[in-house]
Amino acid sequence: MKKKSRPDVLGIGEWPVKLQIEQKDHEILIQQTYLSEYENNRIEEVIWHTEGKEMKPELRDSQNTPVVKFTTGKDTLHVVSKITSKNGVERVNEEFWSLRSLNKELHIRKVLNVSWGKRDVEIVFDKR
Repeated sequence: MKKKSRPDVLGIGEWPVKLQIEQKDHEILIQQTYLSEYENNRIEEVIWHTEGKEMKPELRDSQNTPVVKFTTGKDTLHVVSKITSKNGVERVNEEFWSLRSLNKELHIRKVLNVSWGKRDVEIVFDKR
């Protein structure tokens, strides 16, 4: 498992993603943005699942930036995104996130099933 610390951009295969994470008490707001050099790729659909319930995130801006809130402790998130590239190739990414809030750090582990294989990444955010 790769570890990254204080990332601004997490590159996942060929889909670099910028994560913005805000924590307020036990609530975490995650905004996941596909970076502008990929703006010709359309994100067709993003579905988040937590505790077995489907959550439709708010979609903001022309890139359909998904924004979702959920609570630490109830903390497995299943994300499916369907992406069509500018040359018409369609890919489906499936991500399983688990979050742990430890002292001053937020640990996110993402296990990704993507068309080019499986990735397992742990990201550590300093919450100070």
